[in-house]
Amino acid sequence: MSVREADRAAGRPRHLAPSRASNDRPRWLTPVLIWVACTLVVTLVWLVTAHLKHTTLLHLMNNWDAGWYRSIARFGYSPLPQFRKQVNDGFFPLVPLLEAGPIHLGLPLFWVPTVEMHLVSLGSAVALWYLVSAHYGDAAATRATWLVFASPAGYVMSMAYSEPLIVLFGSLCLLALTRRQWVWAGLAGALVTACDPVGVVAVAACAWAAAVAIRKDRDWRALWAVALAPLGALAFFTYLDVTVGSFFAYYHAQRLAFQNAAYFSGIPHVIEITWREGFTNLVAATKVLGMVAAVVMIVVARRLRPAAPGAWWAWSLLALFLGLFSPTVVITPRLLLRAFPLIAMVGAQLRGRVFLAVLVSSALAMVVLAYATSWRHYFP
Repeated sequence: MSVREADRAAGRPRHLAPSRASNDRPRWLTPVLIWVACTLVVTLVWLVTAHLKHTTLLHLMNNWDAGWYRSIARFGYSPLPQFRKQVNDGFFPLVPLLEAGPIHLGLPLFWVPTVEMHLVSLGSAVALWYLVSAHYGDAAATRATWLVFASPAGYVMSMAYSEPLIVLFGSLCLLALTRRQWVWAGLAGALVTACDPVGVVAVAACAWAAAVAIRKDRDWRALWAVALAPLGALAFFTYLDVTVGSFFAYYHAQRLAFQNAAYFSGIPHVIEITWREGFTNLVAATKVLGMVAAVVMIVVARRLRPAAPGAWWAWSLLALFLGLFSPTVVITPRLLLRAFPLIAMVGAQLRGRVFLAVLVSSALAMVVLAYATSWRHYFP
């Protein structure tokens, strides 16, 4: 019996039926090849950049925030001098936790995060592909994975940043919600909330899915996902309270070192800068374009049939709101990547030449921004 015949016999909706390629190759091979292609493109860009800038590929892969993660992995949050400690306290712990063990065992300082995040990134491609395939089939999953990994911020999937972890555990969390595996969804969500402040979106997704399950089926076990998902962030804040002396040390670090303007003030600020300076200020321009892209993607994603799960929308819209709320983040390419279910919905919706045009445009933007990370006045 074929895969499709088995799905019909089991009464599975057509859009949930996995489609097997004609050559019957392993399904997981598709996202692996997508990851390889995108990673090779970014690596090639950085090899050329390293030659032009007289630096190394490892330096480019471990630039900017990756340096703070290494600092936390080596020294923790509290033993550093005050001016450094404040900045360290402004980063969530999962990335440095993964780096700390191998680094303290004496493994090479730059190789540890590079290898780890490439492996995580590979896993995130597979997890994302299976998540979308469970709802819209293999072809849509392939388009969605291409669009996420070739998004303008797709290059950070090759850096020692939190995005590979967010996409990996976020995809696993949403997939577990689809399967009503509430405990697993909550545990994956807890890992997301330990990655980044935007990780709170995992709690929103779990809460939405739980509300639907309780309303429709009186499945009160869904509350396990809601209870477990915040534990990653709560554990981090508790650790800071014990070691640094304040449960709100992260918030104070952010306000002192990074986000010291009024909330929501970033929106008019970047619009004004872009109006005055245009693309000579790449940071502001990408944020303005990010706001435009977010609106367009929401419009396109709303046309997806059958409609995407509410948990996907809860995740994506809260991520966008948090970006707009911040006085400095607004809608950066990285913020859009952290709202990856929205990009996946767009990939599942678009087809043919329109999808190809969007994919090529997105990949070109990724190449430009990957190169721009070597500029001191542009930060990812």
